[in-house]
Amino acid sequence: MEISNKKIPLDEFLAQRREVLQMWPTGSEAADLGESVAYHKKQGVQKNFSAVMAQARKEGRMAIALRCGKPTVEQQIEDLLYIEAAGADLLPVTLDSYTRNLRFADIDADLKAGRKLNGYPIVNCGVSGSRRIMEAVHSPITIKHGSIDARLAAEIGFAGGMSDINGNVYSWGLTYNKNVSIASIIRVQQYIARLMGYYADHGVILANEQGGGQGPGCFRVPCISLSNTILGALITAGQGAKCVQPATGQGTNMVQDIASLHVLRKLSREYLDRCGHFDVEAYTIYHQWQGSFPENPDDAMGVICTGAVTAVLGGAEQTVIKSPQEGVGVPTKESNAAGVRAVREVRSILGGQRMPMSDALAQEIDILEDETRSIIDAVLDCGNGDPALGTLRGIESGIVEVPFTPSVYNYGKAIPVRDADRAYRFLDFGNLPFSERARKYNRAKIEERVAKEGGRPPYEMVNDDVFCMMTDRAPRLAVSVTESAKKAVAAQAARAVRPANIVMGVIGSDSHAIGNRLLAYAYRDAGFHVTNLGSFVSQEEFIKAALETNAEVISVSSLYGHAAIDCAGFKEKLIEAGLGDVLLYIGGILAVGKTSWEEIETSFRSLGFDRVARPATKPAETISWINADLAARDAAAKRRA
Repeated sequence: MEISNKKIPLDEFLAQRREVLQMWPTGSEAADLGESVAYHKKQGVQKNFSAVMAQARKEGRMAIALRCGKPTVEQQIEDLLYIEAAGADLLPVTLDSYTRNLRFADIDADLKAGRKLNGYPIVNCGVSGSRRIMEAVHSPITIKHGSIDARLAAEIGFAGGMSDINGNVYSWGLTYNKNVSIASIIRVQQYIARLMGYYADHGVILANEQGGGQGPGCFRVPCISLSNTILGALITAGQGAKCVQPATGQGTNMVQDIASLHVLRKLSREYLDRCGHFDVEAYTIYHQWQGSFPENPDDAMGVICTGAVTAVLGGAEQTVIKSPQEGVGVPTKESNAAGVRAVREVRSILGGQRMPMSDALAQEIDILEDETRSIIDAVLDCGNGDPALGTLRGIESGIVEVPFTPSVYNYGKAIPVRDADRAYRFLDFGNLPFSERARKYNRAKIEERVAKEGGRPPYEMVNDDVFCMMTDRAPRLAVSVTESAKKAVAAQAARAVRPANIVMGVIGSDSHAIGNRLLAYAYRDAGFHVTNLGSFVSQEEFIKAALETNAEVISVSSLYGHAAIDCAGFKEKLIEAGLGDVLLYIGGILAVGKTSWEEIETSFRSLGFDRVARPATKPAETISWINADLAARDAAAKRRA
């Protein structure tokens, strides 16, 4: 069946729904849509996302939202009440990684065994769990899922009284999966939107935050984010949903960020109206920095407040904030509350102030609108006006894509880079359908940086930029770009003492790709031979690749907190395969919750890992480890000989 955004007929939707509710036993709790609609109406408007956003717009007040997910109903309630008291306007339930990957049986096993999850298992807790949460709080709740298939999560959350869900085809289809087809992602998103349409037809307006395909890490090139989020909103509206929340996020240039909010407001409304969705409300969201955060909470608060200032001055209607513990793991309720209070204070101080129009802001708005229109119009044209069909065809042809993602369906040719003022530009346009005017502007801005940095090749700057993002934490770049580039180059200076074969990848159900790609770049640049398996790598895939390449090192990454589970028995399998002497490294965010580094390192040493890298470890350090460990083994082999 060819993809189209024609509204799914009710009988067809209900037939699909019966299958979705059978994905896990708790689905039966959501079966009665009439009862779920009545539950929403009984809660009142103060717990409805769309209604609260409408009131905030009327008052000219930016709403404050955040992320927060805990593994039990009781812990989730405790955290939400705490951050609600701190002044959050909109509350989250952030789902755990197993739920995102439909591993509901594993959740049950972990909960019974007392193991920690890195979020709220909404499906396993069922509608009754969602309602317990809703009845404990006083504000609307959004479902933040990050899943390639959130249909059952949406069913249970909506039936439980939650009234918003995040994600769209681009954010979850390209940014957070490797092998799932775009067509299947579109159908999943259409199902969720059709479910929202059913509620709307019966008097309950649910909201959908459009993630926007911003790119992993934080290479959030504005025209990519804006075009993706607006196209996603059109797909959602086509299924009868009446409230969408197009989103953009914090980059490294405040003028460009504020220009993004201007263009997002204008084009969201324009394209919704152009497609006949006059009765669909659109509220703009600004996400705070989603790249690497400082480990020091005082430094992190500076990043948070910078994002808050930008959101207010740009007129965002909602901002999704971070916590001062963002750089060290899953935040506590106290840390989340501290972030809320800081942003609330910034909002209070700035009030209704907006950044005045200037030549620089006007120019950035103009070029960004040109780029964004070019992508959206090209996608709609190739879909004959249908945003869903256009998305499928557009991704296939590369007229729309997301840089640095793990998806095998992503065109992956466009390469972003920062200019001399740290605004995002394109070094390589790939197949993006930009006008010649936009292309010239991008090239000119890059040339300004080339001149400023003494004629360095721009491709080196791309690598520097991403390393800065992962280590220097771009919002803190108070020093010049040149100085930061020197730091990044120095971080890559380590060289291999001898060639060696390295197999690397991100283990388990983890989608994080950008750090893995950067480490692969550093290893290759140092002189090692690298086989990079990418994201979502199983133990068996690591072993197979190590055997095929005669690897001396296996370098494992993990950023979602479940590495101990994913790596259990790995060393034993390596020994069984005759690879017991292969050096085994791991790094990233390796635990959930407040766990000391000493405990984490001891745990992974006991699993057979030779080296365990902290989250902020630079590539040069891991290269030095490899050199030292290989030299020690070579010396031992020589002595034996």
